[in-house]
Amino acid sequence: MHYRTQLVEAVRAAIEAVPALSGRTYRGAEAILELPVEAPPAAVVYWDDETREALGDEAQGPVQYRDLQVVVRIIGKEGVADLDLYMDTLAGDVEAAVASADWAGVVFSLWLEATAREYDDLEQPVAAVTQRWVLRYRVDTRTPATAQP
Repeated sequence: MHYRTQLVEAVRAAIEAVPALSGRTYRGAEAILELPVEAPPAAVVYWDDETREALGDEAQGPVQYRDLQVVVRIIGKEGVADLDLYMDTLAGDVEAAVASADWAGVVFSLWLEATAREYDDLEQPVAAVTQRWVLRYRVDTRTPATAQP
């Protein structure tokens, strides 16, 4: 399993610590399409883009620093008194869970790059908050399943 898949799973596991999302956190972009109607609140975690960071002499060798964008999409629906406040609270809980997870030896750094909110009331009010995280890690291209110290 490529290291980026392991990182996505680590983010998903960190979000499982959020009580409202425990047992309702899924990995993979396709999970958004497969959520049962009764699933929200739920979170879906997947990776998007990955870029290579060229740093000194290592830029030419097999060991690379990479910035992986991990997307966390938090989905909520009607049934709470204040949907905006509820979604903002969930987003804050997810942010705290991901930021406070033990990333030592896993990534060099991580940061929340962007947060976006969507609202749709076609059949019933549904809201989503999308967080875009960047995880910087180091990998040897000859063994992409293992992070480098």
